[in-house]
Amino acid sequence: MNGRRNVSWFQPPRLLTLAPESDRRASWLELFFDLVFVVAITELSQFLVEDHSAGGFVRFAALFVPVWVAWQGYMAYATRFDTDDLGFRLAYFGAMLAIAAMAVLVADVAHGVHSGGFAVAYVVLRSIMLVLYWRA
Repeated sequence: MNGRRNVSWFQPPRLLTLAPESDRRASWLELFFDLVFVVAITELSQFLVEDHSAGGFVRFAALFVPVWVAWQGYMAYATRFDTDDLGFRLAYFGAMLAIAAMAVLVADVAHGVHSGGFAVAYVVLRSIMLVLYWRA
């Protein structure tokens, strides 16, 4: 085949096992993905710095929990399944967009302006996670 590899754009995710030869490291995409979550947490912490009262902490916690639960879901998926095809990358880039939207909207939600965009971004983020698990 002229030295070319037969590469498929879409491959089913491979379930990772606990075999000793399966030494897995995070990919650059996963590290960048985590960095986008860091931006969202930074935006949340800025709100907590501004209002460190008990009510401010409750609002911080109410916004932190969805961000943390979403990060846990993607972390668990990446730990359980090994895939690096086009579908996985598109899903992760779409999820990064949703996380970035959540990070941008944190200030509005924290100050009580509106929370619809934050909720939509969270639903999109979790829907992408469901599609990844459906695919697996």
